[in-house]
Amino acid sequence: MKKLFFVAVAAFVGIATSAHAELSVREFLKNADDPLNLAYITGLSNGMGWYATADNYHHGKTLFCEPTKVRLVSEQYVGVLRDYVKTRPKMMADPVGGVLILALQDAFPCPR
Repeated sequence: MKKLFFVAVAAFVGIATSAHAELSVREFLKNADDPLNLAYITGLSNGMGWYATADNYHHGKTLFCEPTKVRLVSEQYVGVLRDYVKTRPKMMADPVGGVLILALQDAFPCPR
């Protein structure tokens, strides 16, 4: 049983390590209209939105405040990302997830 556990952990670590490589902003934007990339950015933004909600609930703060009366779609998240890196071209080599959260903070700051 212990052997099986260690094999499972080793397999998981191998999968997690290989899955860690994330698209750069440049790579993502080359094919931003691809349905898989649109699904990818939607998943990232949904996860970040849930994190922001949990952070607000537990700590009384939030990372960004998206509009409450409209629901953004994947193409709009691509636009937010694209607009953000226009003035920050060095970030094109950075992981899309990290840059997206900065772009969302910039596009949707919370009232103070």
